[in-house]
Amino acid sequence: KKFKIPEEAHASCIHPTAIVSPEVKIGYGVLVNQYALLQVGCSINNYIHIYSNSLVGHGSIVQNYCTIGAHSVVGGRTQVGRGAHVGLNSSIREDINIGKYSIVGMGAVVVRNVESYDVVAGNPAVKINNLKETNE
Repeated sequence: KKFKIPEEAHASCIHPTAIVSPEVKIGYGVLVNQYALLQVGCSINNYIHIYSNSLVGHGSIVQNYCTIGAHSVVGGRTQVGRGAHVGLNSSIREDINIGKYSIVGMGAVVVRNVESYDVVAGNPAVKINNLKETNE
């Protein structure tokens, strides 16, 4: 059952130590924690958590329902798909696509696109599972 709560009723919270560059678009229900850096021109959609000391690079787009773990770096012009989870202390190279509902494991170094529903880990990150295939 849908509650029909308007999106604008979901507050966003940006910690005072976070740095939000000009022209950053922030949606509804977003949490930006201590010392996070959102670089110029990135777009943070709705219901996203960006944890402490993380960086979202210039021109990147983070889709709805994502989590960016503490100390993570999302390189410039990266697309993070709906519902994706970027684990603690991960690094994602610029110009990468992270597929919807995928998981980037803790400490992973992503140098290639990640397909939707894939779980990747390691340095360099490699696919270790696919959530859709596992649940079929």
